[in-house]
Amino acid sequence: MQKISTESSAKIDTLKGSIASALEKKAKWKKENERRRHDYVPFLLAALKHLAKKGTLVEPAFNKGKEAAKEAYEKAKAAEEAKKTAAAK
Repeated sequence: MQKISTESSAKIDTLKGSIASALEKKAKWKKENERRRHDYVPFLLAALKHLAKKGTLVEPAFNKGKEAAKEAYEKAKAAEEAKKTAAAK
């Protein structure tokens, strides 16, 4: 009886460790997904504007970056709309 209790306790401890590990992994994945899905474009545009005001950024480079960001945003938005349309069908 004592042996069964000891073995069961050992198994429970092992399973609790596995559960804790899985929960840590899930939390890490959630954090990575949030970072991946976050829209950094407004932050980057604000940083570029700040650098331009300080004179450390050349104006044509700022405008080129702004245009590229705008195109990328519009492309992503169009892809998202196409995905929603396809899912609706």
